[in-house]
Amino acid sequence: MLLPFAVLLPGITNGAVPIASDSIFAYPPWEAARPDGLVPPEQPEANLMAQRYYPWYVFLSHAGNPVEAFWNPYENTGMPFFALWQTRCLSPFSLPFYLGSPGAALTWSVYLKLLVAGLCGFYAARRLGFHRPVALFVGIGTQLSPALILWWGYPLSDVLPWLPLLVLYCERIALGHYRMWMSGGVVVALMLLGGDPLMVLVLLALAALFIVTRCKLDQRGFKRSLAPAAMLVLSTIAGVLLSAVQILPFLEFAREARTLGFGPTGSALGLWDLSLVVLPHLHGTFTESLRGNGGALQTAGLLHVGIVQIALLPVWIAMRPFANARQRMRIESLLFPSLLLTILALLWGPVLQLVPYLNWIGPHHFLAANAFILTLSAAATSEEWIHLNAHDCQDTLKRLLLIGPVALLAMAACVVLGAIQPEAEANVAMLGIIPAGLFVALLVIYGISILKPSARLIGYTLSLLALVNALSTFGTSIPFTNPGNVYPDTQFIESLRKSGNRVSGTDALSKWPLQANLIPQVYSATGITLKRQADFYERFEEDPLLLRRMGTPMLLLTRDDMQGKFASIRPILRVEHVFPTGAVLFFDSESRSRARMISNGRPVEAYDPVKVNSAEGPVVEQVIPPNGADNGTATTELRAADSNSRVVVDVTASKKSLLVLADTWYPGWHATIDGAAANVVPVDLMFRGVEIPEGAREVVFTYAPASLRYGLFTSGITALCVSAGLLTLVPGAIRRFRHRRKWQF
Repeated sequence: MLLPFAVLLPGITNGAVPIASDSIFAYPPWEAARPDGLVPPEQPEANLMAQRYYPWYVFLSHAGNPVEAFWNPYENTGMPFFALWQTRCLSPFSLPFYLGSPGAALTWSVYLKLLVAGLCGFYAARRLGFHRPVALFVGIGTQLSPALILWWGYPLSDVLPWLPLLVLYCERIALGHYRMWMSGGVVVALMLLGGDPLMVLVLLALAALFIVTRCKLDQRGFKRSLAPAAMLVLSTIAGVLLSAVQILPFLEFAREARTLGFGPTGSALGLWDLSLVVLPHLHGTFTESLRGNGGALQTAGLLHVGIVQIALLPVWIAMRPFANARQRMRIESLLFPSLLLTILALLWGPVLQLVPYLNWIGPHHFLAANAFILTLSAAATSEEWIHLNAHDCQDTLKRLLLIGPVALLAMAACVVLGAIQPEAEANVAMLGIIPAGLFVALLVIYGISILKPSARLIGYTLSLLALVNALSTFGTSIPFTNPGNVYPDTQFIESLRKSGNRVSGTDALSKWPLQANLIPQVYSATGITLKRQADFYERFEEDPLLLRRMGTPMLLLTRDDMQGKFASIRPILRVEHVFPTGAVLFFDSESRSRARMISNGRPVEAYDPVKVNSAEGPVVEQVIPPNGADNGTATTELRAADSNSRVVVDVTASKKSLLVLADTWYPGWHATIDGAAANVVPVDLMFRGVEIPEGAREVVFTYAPASLRYGLFTSGITALCVSAGLLTLVPGAIRRFRHRRKWQF
């Protein structure tokens, strides 16, 4: 519990935010607050943590509970937030965001991830029969793994803390403990709620390979692996059903979306990157990437699982003939899929990146589990080492004299490959001091263990070495930023906020995550859009006057915009504010209001983006709209929003009309007119429309998707069944606890 607290102590004591905010100062809205001497990165949009995930955290904190997080009104004239999956509304590690400010909540969220990962690693090691000091080493190695330290804010880090429990579960069902399938379902569900289904898919593939390899090494044959594999499938199904409340809304979103946000995000690896296994700071760009300034994601950092873990691999190979048979099968059944996934990570650039859909799984997914697997392997090596008899120890040392030099040559070759790269640091000798010191300390510890075998000595010293290695490598990799420098409220931001409207205009808005300042805009800086939104924006590129239908009278334009596609309407725009950057905030007096009545809609039989244009009336789907002269006596007035998932419009109409609300149409939006249900139809591809009868007074739009109801029902029923099944395991768990000294693994 103290170790993650110590790692995050700078943020906890100073109230700093664990995020690298350098990239946001490359954009005009926050440029005026740029600290002196700070040079923003050349590709600021590559910092997904600052551009996508932190603004989502701000919205979660602003929402205050999962119900208010169903719909996000700050992007793309409205987006389904809960359904995005990567937003992790139901992840256990998102709980702090519902309880406090986003900066402090992010710190405590990272703390929870490190804490849970360490506890799960320690618990799994204990249940697999390791001594408590050695299990402590497993916990520390898992807790300070590069996947958690370098990717602390990404969905991947919400999935990995549960990996030790998945490995423990697979070991149990491989031994025939099939009643554990329900606990496996809970583990899979917790992983799925982490927001990275691709990472879960890779881990399930790893689990399946482990089970098949385990049964094969146990000489039970392929057929004997079918039953454990079937239990894994059953647990996966149970996990999917438990998390249906998250999955079903996402499937609905996937049907309506143009982009899901699951595209390639990792950087390709080269053979020279293997040098980072030994010397993590050999590449000059590696240190910058740890701070979030390297542009590409920190994929290469995942290769450095620890000097202790790597150095003990040759020892395991040398002593494997003398290891306990069950331990040997367990560890080698994990090392095989780990090696296979590492090879796939190296092939991702030249091969897998070219394969459709498979390229969504990046190299970081393939490498993320290596730290826990190799830490468990190092722990098993230490356990078996202290149990060797004199004869076996002598044979192991003889084999190590042959294997050790080969391993050293391989590591030296990797270092040379990295050292000859242009971005490599020149002083390789200085970089090698800490790895060499750890290696010598490891030799001393193992030498002492030959003379005086002790689980305490080897376990606690390995824990210390792992801690030193992690802190020296990743100790400063979690950047802490003053809260005032994370999306500061500059004059630019204040002017946009005072307008009281959505911001539209320049295409540059698509790269400015104004959501972090809770300013609504018509673009999405996250890069995730619906098909209807994308089609409307394509029409807008050809017909800029369509922007007037989005309920955004305030237009933010740059000099290029005023000389480009907005040149035709520039004379009728009123200047509201001129910014030092050259951008101008205009007011368009002819812009349509966000809620308006129309009587000149054009019905269409099918979805057809081409028919949308500014010269004719709005396109209405599914109904025949009222036709005739505009109702001059019709009025609309939006009430102040009291919920993200509810919009109330007061209307008056002397004849039948069509109310158009310039908010995103999406399945799940319902409407009532003076309490009576009404049909919500798409207007101009992406907006909501409702037929208003004569004399209507109030229209209420409510977001309550059927996918969420069905998902909640499915998850609830499955949770009851799984809970009932888990209760049947309680008596056996109590008996094992009372006789824990007699446990056999």
